Amino acid sequence: MSVDLTVEGAVAKIVLNRPDKLNALTVEMRQSLCDYFARLRFDDSVRVVVVTGAGRGFCSGADVDRMAGQPHDLRADRERMQRGGHTVRRALHSR
Repeated sequence: MSVDLTVEGAVAKIVLNRPDKLNALTVEMRQSLCDYFARLRFDDSVRVVVVTGAGRGFCSGADVDRMAGQPHDLRADRERMQRGGHTVRRALHSR
């Protein structure tokens, strides 16, 4: 599972690379996205960032499989997932 970045000229391409799970985001993948967006923010040669998914789906959402079999506070789980999503959106729009 990974998030891959390539830059060709003025185009940066970020690929969610977890096709077996329809690119469901893990905590590590969200952090990689934020790191890449922060890095690209200061690269004046990049004019376009394309985010895509490997395989047949772009992104099925958060990876909830990791929560299986663990005790849950559903409110806390929802809030944590929302914070994670907000973190990625803030990183994307920070330029």
